[in-house]
Amino acid sequence: MRVSIAYAITENYVKQLLTSITSIFDSARSETSFSIYVAVYQPSEVFSKLLQEYIQTNHPQSTLEILSIQNKDYQRIPVLSGWLPEASFRLLLPRLLPEKDRILYLDADTIIMDDLSELMCLDMKDIMVAGVMDIEGQHIDARERLIYLAQLDGSMDYDTMMEHVMQHGYINSGVLLMNLAYWREANITDQLLALFHLPISRWVFPDQDFINYAIMKKGIRHVLYLPVTYNCMELYYPQNLKDNRLNLETAKQVLSYKYRNQLVDMQHFDSERIKIIHMVSQAPWQKYQYPSAYYSLYKPYAERVQMQLPTRYEYVVYTMKKELHKLCGYKSLLVLTVLLGFISALVFFGEIW
Repeated sequence: MRVSIAYAITENYVKQLLTSITSIFDSARSETSFSIYVAVYQPSEVFSKLLQEYIQTNHPQSTLEILSIQNKDYQRIPVLSGWLPEASFRLLLPRLLPEKDRILYLDADTIIMDDLSELMCLDMKDIMVAGVMDIEGQHIDARERLIYLAQLDGSMDYDTMMEHVMQHGYINSGVLLMNLAYWREANITDQLLALFHLPISRWVFPDQDFINYAIMKKGIRHVLYLPVTYNCMELYYPQNLKDNRLNLETAKQVLSYKYRNQLVDMQHFDSERIKIIHMVSQAPWQKYQYPSAYYSLYKPYAERVQMQLPTRYEYVVYTMKKELHKLCGYKSLLVLTVLLGFISALVFFGEIW
């Protein structure tokens, strides 16, 4: 079976992308091949050649296509709360892939632990996306953001909006099975791009909120909830899992495990085997995270794509510099306080004199 997968990155994220792709190939069954698409803003020849050669060398039965985002589309997606436009390129996939009806979108900070071909067999009729519910705390906060979006958008009456919001299970957009045909038919891309220009001073997760808002407007019957095993975000030291199996005891280590599965029809899925690990805030390549919970799991993949992970020495140096910077900051504050006090005293005594 052939599986279509899409990523969206900046060029300086290429090593993370390659580790994710490597894990896909390692976990695939022999009969599974892939059509991989990478959305990137005005890609360089060096970048494109590197990816093409890697795919041809490591999985010749698969293909790769670079989806070049041109300036016209890039300018339509502003930087919001520090999130670069690349974070929202997934919204453009229905337009970038007009011949595709379905695609699995993955963030590049994912490691794939099992064959993904079963996702291509899911019934997606009248389904906009399939995804995993986010952690409980994020879901609660998100309801307020969705209500605020609905009020600004003004396309729903209050009673319908509240009914849909309360039924909606907020999904994480790092792993999305997208029904591109549905998106095109409902003109969802243009609707979501229009939301970028609403007068909101601060966004938390712009693209993720927008996708959830589109789902919420359509109603719960237009989303398919996947088990938490397709987007494990709070898994502690997964190298300790025997045969990569998530048993009941280990499941307790997954934050909001039961909560995130509450809307899943489990009869269609293998509920035990971890499929995708999504590292989110536990990125092994960040010095301040050393050693992250995923360091040991991630390192073999990183080494195969010549990606340097931080060492203990680098972590110590980083920590010392950070503490020194704080200390210098405190000293500067102390000097400034003394100086202001001295000036105030001069003014005070000058007035007396």
